Formats: sequence, structure tokens, C-alpha cells
Amino acid sequence: MRRDVEQFERWAATYDDSLLQERYFRPVQRALLRHATAVEPDPSRILDIGCGTGALLRQVRTHFPRAAVTGVDPASSMVRRAAVDGGAYVVGRAEQLPFPDASFPLVLSTLSFHHWADQGRGLAEISRVLRPGGHVLIADHFATGWLRVVFAAVRKRGRIRTHGEADAMLRSAGLTPLGWHVALTVAGFLRAGEGSGPLPLTALCVARKPSVG
Repeated sequence: MRRDVEQFERWAATYDDSLLQERYFRPVQRALLRHATAVEPDPSRILDIGCGTGALLRQVRTHFPRAAVTGVDPASSMVRRAAVDGGAYVVGRAEQLPFPDASFPLVLSTLSFHHWADQGRGLAEISRVLRPGGHVLIADHFATGWLRVVFAAVRKRGRIRTHGEADAMLRSAGLTPLGWHVALTVAGFLRAGEGSGPLPLTALCVARKPSVG
């Protein structure tokens, strides 16, 4: 985890100019926001875990203009870049979120889950800060289909979960999995978000914190 954070600290200055933004990050973010709008059409507050330079939350303001947005990221350089555009951004880790219980009706995370040092603890923290009846959406790489072989070959299988493993972790954290969606395919990546195909590249899971009573 420390190595990952150090990498993002160095990347902060050029992160928004990366070619990956248009082909990779933004299509995944757009997919996540489509599904977020379906499950939480008018949230009062939104938390983005692993917010980076705030790219997702800049789009969130368009989809949810009435929501107060907060971003958290362990890389202080990323947080400083994000804060230039306004909004509430804090340095912190998924495993120890600096927010009170039941603070947010909607929690989002794009392409940061595989960087968390303790994914189970991170999901427990999400459950803690979610309001009863609130939703979490996580978009990331998951070891399904052809990606099982890829991630096994590069020895990242310890952080890249199958859908079944992720569902079990969500349930252990007190969250109810609601379903899975393809966020980006290989064809979509090659065409800057346009195109579908049989080879998923990233997936999106949706989960809900049960209501009280």
C-alpha cells in the first residue's frame, strides 16, 4: 500500500493529463454515475473514496447538483490538486475514514479498491459511514472470466477479487450486494469508452446498507 501511495504522490502533477483519463478513467466514472443515479437519484451527501484529483466529483456535481460532495485519498498531493476546484477533500484511507457514523447516503469508489491494504476493513468503514438504506458503488478490476488468468500471471490475485469473494466481503461488512455490471470492456477502452464486447475490463458492484427496523 505504501508503494501505491508513493506512486500516486509522484503522479499527481500530471495525472489529469494522462491519456488514460479519456480511454479508461472517465468511461468507468460515467458508468458508475449512471448506476448511482438509478439507486440514489437525489442524495444529500456523497463520499468518493480514492478521489485522486477530484475528477469523479467534478462529474458528480453535474449529476447531483444539490449534493454536498466529499473526497478522501491517502495521497496528499492528489488531495491538494483536487482542492483547487473547491469542495471538501481530506487525506485519509479507506480503512480509517475520518467521518462520523451514518454520514452519507451514497459512497462511491472507482479503481481504488485493489489498492486498499485491508479491503475487508475498508468495506466495514464504508458500512459504518453509510446511512441505513444508503448505497455504495465500487468500480474496479475483478478476477472473472479471462481476467482470472491475467491477474494470476502478474501475481495480483491477492488484491483482485472474484465477484463471489467481493460479495462475501460485502456481506461480512453488513452490506447487501444488489448486483454486478460491466463498467468498461476492452473494446470500450480501445475506442475511448465507445463499444461493447465479450471481454470485460472493469466491473461495478452495487450494495446497500439495510434499513433499520
